[in-house]
Amino acid sequence: MKTIILVLVLALFISCETKEYDPLPSSTAVQNSASSTFGSNASFSGLDGITSVTDTSAILFWTNSDEAQEYYIYDVTDGINTLLHRAQAGETTYTATKLKSATSYTFLVRLKDIDAQLDNNINKMTITTNAQPETPNLSLAQNIQFPTKQYDVQSRPYLTVSNIQVGDTIKIYTDSNCSSSNLVGSAISDGSSINIQLNKLPSFGDYDFYVKSTNINGVESNCSTNAIEYDYNECPSGYILVPADSGNELVANDFCVMKFEAKPWLDSGVTGLANSSDLYGLNDDGCLESSCSSSNWGTSFFNPGSFELQNGDVYPGWRKLDMQTAKDECRSLGDGYDLINSYEWMTIARNIEAQANNWSSGIVGSGCVFRGNNGIDDSCGYDYSGVDGRAEVNRTGTATYARHTLSNGNQIWDFAGNLAEWVDTGSLDQDEAQLGPIDCTDGWVEFGSIEICDKEPDGDSDLAQEFFAPGNPANITKASYNSDFGLGQFEGGTGGAALRGGSYRNGYFAGIFSLSFSAFDDDTSKEYGFRCVYRPYENLE
Repeated sequence: MKTIILVLVLALFISCETKEYDPLPSSTAVQNSASSTFGSNASFSGLDGITSVTDTSAILFWTNSDEAQEYYIYDVTDGINTLLHRAQAGETTYTATKLKSATSYTFLVRLKDIDAQLDNNINKMTITTNAQPETPNLSLAQNIQFPTKQYDVQSRPYLTVSNIQVGDTIKIYTDSNCSSSNLVGSAISDGSSINIQLNKLPSFGDYDFYVKSTNINGVESNCSTNAIEYDYNECPSGYILVPADSGNELVANDFCVMKFEAKPWLDSGVTGLANSSDLYGLNDDGCLESSCSSSNWGTSFFNPGSFELQNGDVYPGWRKLDMQTAKDECRSLGDGYDLINSYEWMTIARNIEAQANNWSSGIVGSGCVFRGNNGIDDSCGYDYSGVDGRAEVNRTGTATYARHTLSNGNQIWDFAGNLAEWVDTGSLDQDEAQLGPIDCTDGWVEFGSIEICDKEPDGDSDLAQEFFAPGNPANITKASYNSDFGLGQFEGGTGGAALRGGSYRNGYFAGIFSLSFSAFDDDTSKEYGFRCVYRPYENLE
């Protein structure tokens, strides 16, 4: 008898324990069974609908019940019941993912109450996933570390791809067929949109970009139909391309230089092209303050910019920056940017010297090379009685002597006269601005009259010819080839910081070859400006 009672007690204990700790219904549970697991009396109607159906996902939604402890979401396709997820009370949606494309699925949601009982609703809903992914959307990326513009010098621009799914493989192409041979960038999506930095573009020029995606099932979308246009510029906006000088091994590549003397520029960052709304704080002194009284003014706000002025604008170049600050400002623009180097200056000067339309007579070697706003009104230059900051369209008559044309047709302004410009005398791509000789003959002298900085017993100069000497393409007698030809003169001194081109006050000393070592690198003056270069070949390596 005791044995029978003990068996009954154990059976009752096991039964109670099984009911209280009922295991989670598995994928083998039969939905219409009489199991006590499905005995909840809670009022729950089950699924309300299924939305946002894609090729690999769908969103299930229902109405929350105050009696719910959890919701069990099932895939009951073809009578095979698979538990997908347990959602907490209060949740009303579930995203089914990793679905097969072009496939029908049936779903069921049941409520689990506080007694661990499931309701008995049979509100099943069926959807069919899309046959292929939707075509992704492509746009230029914004608000990232280096915002990409439609016109830029970035060899690896960023693009934003949207209308995609987690796990999609995204590929960007340069042709409307999305051919594998034209693939320029790819990534795996971790959300509904992604920024992709492209591979380095193979050459400068105009590009059209297209995109397609491949889902987790290996099914591809269509190739996008709308192209994103991008111009990979060799030179930044406001810069011109300068051909390399085959006779100067230190300038073995083409490079870009500011078309105009640098101005303080606050870029709105939308187009990358300077316009009047970017010129915050400038007045006709070229500064926010009267007469540019402060040294190194505006460096915490502005970047050096080169841009066309609007008709009637008067904005002179950025002045009163010392040599190192000017170099720092140029380098702050990004990789490849720097203060112009002596050898780059000479490459431009010798190119200008060899073009007939830069000579007053229209013949190389006859008359004089234009020397811009140098304080003398003659056939070589003009006197503006100060720094000329007028828009180029308003510089007519003799004021056009401030413009020189290179062999490739590109034009550069105020390369002689207007502002004397800081020039780095060191090798390319150094952080610190380098000085030139500090013990040359004081005073202005003609290039052809003596050897520059002659300290050697044999009378040879300690400065390389490509550093200072005119090219003399017309083969004029060296001693006679001087400032009468608009070349400018040389000034020694103890400072060693190079200023080139001469200023609006330098008269005959100004010119495309004008070179002064009298200033110190921490000097500032309303007559001193600067010009930046961009070396595109540094981004192509």
